[in-house]
Amino acid sequence: MRAFLPDHTRISQVHLRTANLEGALAFYCGVLGLKLHHGPGPKAILSAAGGGPGLLALTEELKARQPPPRTTGLYHCAIRYPRRQDLGQACRRLVQSGYPVAGASDHGVSEAVYLSDPEGNGVELYADRPRAQWPWRGGQLAMVSEALGLDALLAVAAKESAAAQLPPQTDIGHVHLQVADLAAAERFYSEFLGLAVTQRSCPGALFFAAAHLEPTGILPIMLLGIVLAYAYDYTGSLVPGMIAHGVNNLTALASFYQSPPGAL
Repeated sequence: MRAFLPDHTRISQVHLRTANLEGALAFYCGVLGLKLHHGPGPKAILSAAGGGPGLLALTEELKARQPPPRTTGLYHCAIRYPRRQDLGQACRRLVQSGYPVAGASDHGVSEAVYLSDPEGNGVELYADRPRAQWPWRGGQLAMVSEALGLDALLAVAAKESAAAQLPPQTDIGHVHLQVADLAAAERFYSEFLGLAVTQRSCPGALFFAAAHLEPTGILPIMLLGIVLAYAYDYTGSLVPGMIAHGVNNLTALASFYQSPPGAL
């Protein structure tokens, strides 16, 4: 089934619940460099440069609890930088702050660094490679997970002076959700929301976008991404239910907007 969402649909904002707003702001602003756009108060809106659309909404709920590991819900939200150099700057900030990194991968189409915020919400920091360099095989993106050369990224960042703020083009590139029933999730995101499956060759995972990716031609391109993967408990059994939005889940829904072509 082909997507019926407009090509320029994209993720506008991810909303997280936190039991400690001050600690969350120290991470997202102090470590990652996002700017406080609205707040503080019981709710804070963060953006890349302090203006424009907010990328991240944080709502403090003192009784909020972390969900158990490997349950349905948010796996990570992904902050996308417009250039490789900007990702290198982000890595330099992580090194300078001493904040722990969980992993780093070269996916062929992008370079990514993985970590968690102080309350366990997964965060990916990444930059796409130019689309002309994306590897294709059999009409699908041939994504890989190889070791990322962090030293090379830091070397790229060292060629530029430290930026006072994030580039305004920084956005939410995708969200990665853990589900218990991949087929049911595909029906919902494809048939009801109108997203197109762009990659299904990775075992136990599906990749969605607002438009079909094409190996030849410039448009349509992927501007909105959702990755779904199975969630398993410690026994290896599938977790019942689909995507959880209960009080123990620190995440709320991502919102979407359609940007005009000239704004991209």
